[in-house]
Amino acid sequence: MIADVAAIPGADVWGVDRTLSSVLPLERLLDRAREPALRVHVEEHLAQARAFNREHLLLRDTLLSREPERILELVRREGWSSDPDCRWMLERLEMSARNMRLYRNASPDNADGYLSNLEREEAMVEALLRHARASGIEAPRVVLKLGHYHAIRGLSWSNVFSVGNVLDGLARANDLRSFHVDVNVINRPGQHWSLTDFPEYAPLAAAGSPDRCVLVDLRPLRGLVHSGALAVSDELRRRIFGFDAALLIGDTRPGTIEWAAELVGEKDE
Repeated sequence: MIADVAAIPGADVWGVDRTLSSVLPLERLLDRAREPALRVHVEEHLAQARAFNREHLLLRDTLLSREPERILELVRREGWSSDPDCRWMLERLEMSARNMRLYRNASPDNADGYLSNLEREEAMVEALLRHARASGIEAPRVVLKLGHYHAIRGLSWSNVFSVGNVLDGLARANDLRSFHVDVNVINRPGQHWSLTDFPEYAPLAAAGSPDRCVLVDLRPLRGLVHSGALAVSDELRRRIFGFDAALLIGDTRPGTIEWAAELVGEKDE
């Protein structure tokens, strides 16, 4: 889907979230970097990351997520590059590694979980604004594909204000509007995951069907929920006010990693 969008004339596809693997940003750095010392270190870490990721492919583990300190060792050096884009990529790698470390260290006894959420969301906002400015268009039209935690307006489930708020403000500042869609799946019982498995979303799930896709306009419900005329769970209330519409996709299947098993020479048992 992303590749199809990238093929549209005039479209520009870019990311705003942290990276979960260091391979792609290191490859981009190697293509761009001209400083010999930086290239040597990037090549070294890229080889290590590729080998680690391939070995742990079926476990869905990466060098960056397992050992973020090794990436921090790479990027925490002064004066690595005079190229602004290289510095940006190094900073994003450092953020991803630091953020992953906070995530891994989170426990009820420390604030690392919240700090991870906060840093990640603020980094997404920074990247969104950077890309918007770099577009050269005074009022760029943007489509963002994000998880619920980030696309929603208001306070997210991570207890931080989402990048969705900034997207909404950016649109309004340019005399535009943002439209936020809550995407879920409706499946038959026992078939993978389904919104119908969650009682708190029962009224919304009842509008869907495993046989078709349904788009529900949530905006007319807000006044009724606010006045108390329509009683809903706190979770459904959050979605009604945080999204403009809900897309209920019928009859879905889970993704597979069969291709990964073939890639590393594993056989189905």
